[in-house]
Amino acid sequence: MSGLIRIQVDTPALVDAILAYVNDPRADRNTFHNELLSDELEHQLGLTQDVLEALLLDGASTREHVEPLVNYLATYGVSGVAGTPGTALDGMPSGASLDGKAPRV
Repeated sequence: MSGLIRIQVDTPALVDAILAYVNDPRADRNTFHNELLSDELEHQLGLTQDVLEALLLDGASTREHVEPLVNYLATYGVSGVAGTPGTALDGMPSGASLDGKAPRV
């Protein structure tokens, strides 16, 4: 029955919102970008405050940095495998990267 329900994600708008978050110089950026910290994004896509902070700490600042993550989350949702509960990145092989390049060490 998992094929009966589809969740549609406005990928370009979500990428833009994440870019606004990671490029916001204010220390209290969570106050201004609270739409990204919604329960819906966390439960449906696995986009948590920890993921946003990791992007920030990793220096993600361009569409090329953020878009692969958003595409992955929009495709696989919370589980990493369609229809299976879990964590968003559970379905990724160890050492894999979202852009297909070797992970940074």
